[in-house]
Amino acid sequence: MGCTDKKARNYNVKATKNQGCVYWVVGCTDKKARNYNVKATKNQGCVYWVLGCTDKIARNFNVKATKNQGCVYWVLGCTKKGQMNFNKLATKDDGSCKPFPPLVIKVRGCMNKTANNYNKDANVDNGTCKFWVYGCMDKKAKNFNPKADKKATCTYWVFGCMDKKAKNYSAKAEKKSTCTYWVYGCMDKKAKNYSAKADKKSSCTYWVVGCMKSNARNFNKNADKDDGSCKFTRFGCMDKKAKNFDKGA
Repeated sequence: MGCTDKKARNYNVKATKNQGCVYWVVGCTDKKARNYNVKATKNQGCVYWVLGCTDKIARNFNVKATKNQGCVYWVLGCTKKGQMNFNKLATKDDGSCKPFPPLVIKVRGCMNKTANNYNKDANVDNGTCKFWVYGCMDKKAKNFNPKADKKATCTYWVFGCMDKKAKNYSAKAEKKSTCTYWVYGCMDKKAKNYSAKADKKSSCTYWVVGCMKSNARNFNKNADKDDGSCKFTRFGCMDKKAKNFDKGA
């Protein structure tokens, strides 16, 4: 009894009856290889890592590397000595070098062009800038600014009568001025209470015209203005045949 298959790892040349063949698992048995197979029983076809930098932007990039290790990167900067921004740590010049400016005499002053004390010759700002204060400079204006030193638009009070009962009331007024009031009165010249100064109508009272003499036969007790219409009773003889006949009696 034994394995009679020549391909098996336990092939037995003396076996006459096949039994219990165990076959090779072909693969890489080297743990250091990139394709190491823990189940392999027969070593074959190991592929090994090529250690190196696999980052294309690194200065030591290795196109053949299959496992990243030891990348060294460029330090960009100015590599020229004597330049204002020389970087001693830089390993690759990035074209940013700047020469030192020529020696300039320092002129201190305000360098802000919007300031009222701007100094065009100054090259060192000394923090003395002063700015115009724009505002209304008219004391009579509602937006008068006592701190202003440069004119700006003024807004003025709207003066007017603020009493709604007045004849010259102004809804736009925001500052009181003289109010003129209506003079209420009778405006009919025929009325007894007619007022020449009235400019707004009120009730009129009219004269009761008639005879105001109490001994007149047409006396009107309600009359308050005599119209000369009084008629008096005339006593006398009313017989036309009589010698003393009085036709007015």
